[in-house]
Amino acid sequence: MWVKRSFLKILSEMKDITKLKDCGIIIDKCIEWLISENEKPAIRCYSIDIIYNLYKIEPQLKNEFISALYIAKEDKSSAVKYKASKTFSFL
Repeated sequence: MWVKRSFLKILSEMKDITKLKDCGIIIDKCIEWLISENEKPAIRCYSIDIIYNLYKIEPQLKNEFISALYIAKEDKSSAVKYKASKTFSFL
């Protein structure tokens, strides 16, 4: 778990995430973790950051991202709710 969290933190802070070879796999996993209630709030929040950073480059992610954010806004974790709501304001 700590490895996943650390890895996501590094990815979320990358200046040019598009240099990664296959962003599709990263997007799929981040969306999966974002909508999973079994994941820790930090992992879900970092997933939001990563998807948002990739969304700015690939706008076709918008509908899937918005759907995942709606699910996250209903979460029991206040951190995930706040992050999802704040991210909505940037879309």
